[in-house]
Amino acid sequence: MKKITTLLKIEIIKLKHQRFPLFSLIFTLLFTIASALFRNRLSSVAGLGMGEATGWQILSYAASWGMQIAALLILILSINLVAEEFSDRTIKNILSRPVTRAQFFLGKIFTISFIVFIFVTAIFLISLIMGASLGDMGNLQERGYIIAKWHKLLLNFIAAFFLSILTLSAVGIFGAFVAVLLPRPGVAIGASICLYFVLNIAAQFDSVKNFLFTNFTNFPIDTAKEIAHGLASSWTPQIYWCLISTLVSSILFICLAVLLLKRKDILS
Repeated sequence: MKKITTLLKIEIIKLKHQRFPLFSLIFTLLFTIASALFRNRLSSVAGLGMGEATGWQILSYAASWGMQIAALLILILSINLVAEEFSDRTIKNILSRPVTRAQFFLGKIFTISFIVFIFVTAIFLISLIMGASLGDMGNLQERGYIIAKWHKLLLNFIAAFFLSILTLSAVGIFGAFVAVLLPRPGVAIGASICLYFVLNIAAQFDSVKNFLFTNFTNFPIDTAKEIAHGLASSWTPQIYWCLISTLVSSILFICLAVLLLKRKDILS
């Protein structure tokens, strides 16, 4: 575990000197802000049936779009994180030290999880600020009746953002696996994006959707979004499928990636 922690610290230092991760985060936050402003603007456009949005609804709308953009950028970041080690041949230097291939890859996974945490936290905070600035963050009411109290709504969004760390991490781990399978960055990015969209299309079919991690990428924030709109939405039973699908997929991708790394002739 100490070696993996050391690898994580090295990766964080490397990230500080790269422009793309920072650019990706800034782009995601700007897109989230734009989504909040756009949703607030729709409230005053007649004929769209949107109605005046509460702060919670603006928060959920902005966060939903922010998460979708973040998923694609995290996929690309994860691929670059692994594939560049092959293209720059730096993986030879790492593995020539007392670091196993499993430790090398787990170090990357911990780094991906760290990146996801930063993205999710930033999206949550920006969405919360935009919601509070543009709308009412009090109790959700309809015709004078309280549908949901503000603290219940807040707890649902906190739960959604914590669960989003897991679902977005699964996307990143998928990207890291593809990068091991296809170690050229350009090829890996193209292939992974195509596969990601194919899996998203497949997730539209009821017979297989519960088994695909891509079906749950936006599930947490979408569930909180429905609650914020006063719909009779429940976390169960889909949350169980979400946990099972994302965890099993993540473990499977990690195991396959480590197996591929062990079979590759890297040091020659």
